[in-house]
Amino acid sequence: MDSLNFQKLVLTLSTHQIFHNNSCHLQAPVEFQLAIFLRRIGSKENIFEICSRFGIAEGTVYLYCKRVMIAILSLK
Repeated sequence: MDSLNFQKLVLTLSTHQIFHNNSCHLQAPVEFQLAIFLRRIGSKENIFEICSRFGIAEGTVYLYCKRVMIAILSLK
């Protein structure tokens, strides 16, 4: 995916409620969550390689992928 389409998708997804919360704990930027999702579905890396590459936990990868999928599937 080129950077222009990546940014367009970020702008589209960033308005989805799943990326906003009332918690005192901030979420990672939509750009980062989308990048993790795209790496997960678009590469042959296993989840542990992604965790190592980005310095995040396995559960975080699953959470980011779930959020992005929910937001994408809600698009009409």
